[in-house]
Amino acid sequence: MNQRLKDKIIESIQRLEDFKPCGPSSDPDEISNVIYVFSIFIKEFKYYASRIDDEFLRKNVEEIDTRVSTIYEVYETFSDVRPIIQDIKDYIWEPSYEIQISNDLYVSKTIITSMLEIQNANFDLKKLVQICNEINSNYQKGNYISVSLLIRALINYIPPIFESKNFQQVVANSSRSVKEILKQLDENLRDIADFHTHQIIRRREELPTKNQLEPYKGNLEILLHEILIKLNQ
Repeated sequence: MNQRLKDKIIESIQRLEDFKPCGPSSDPDEISNVIYVFSIFIKEFKYYASRIDDEFLRKNVEEIDTRVSTIYEVYETFSDVRPIIQDIKDYIWEPSYEIQISNDLYVSKTIITSMLEIQNANFDLKKLVQICNEINSNYQKGNYISVSLLIRALINYIPPIFESKNFQQVVANSSRSVKEILKQLDENLRDIADFHTHQIIRRREELPTKNQLEPYKGNLEILLHEILIKLNQ
């Protein structure tokens, strides 16, 4: 990434960081002006930052919705973009950032790249890759409920690759060394996702933490490796 692009990205970030939104009960003309100015700033940021040379960051930037028509959409977009801005600043100013961000991915970028390279007549991996990217994006943002649900969606999605009707069949038909690893995804991780899906609101809640999902990173990686092996046969 050349210095000119870095400067443009930093300038657009600075404008967003200096931006002060008004309150929802402010004068309507002031609200309209805030929405208009923010719309310009966020589009400018997306234009420059989407040319960054880190694939993961670029993907996050491309997902930013720049369409804002109410002050509440300004608040929401502002909130969504803050962690992305911090990641980009770290990437530009901290040489070791790429190593650090790789450690924060739930699915290895190498695996995602390998899936993108597969040309298979029977299965289009576009959606599978998107699920993996969304797992990573939510994992980095600390959206652990979303991560658990996306992993459950993934294991429900891939059985046809293994000529199976459901993930239980995938596990049952796996080799003995792989079976125990995949079984943990089917039983333990699925239970975590089901808990967060079906648990109704209570007087006091505890949010899920990274520790609930961290133990299953290796299990998911083995599953994705098995998919790569199967589709490359």
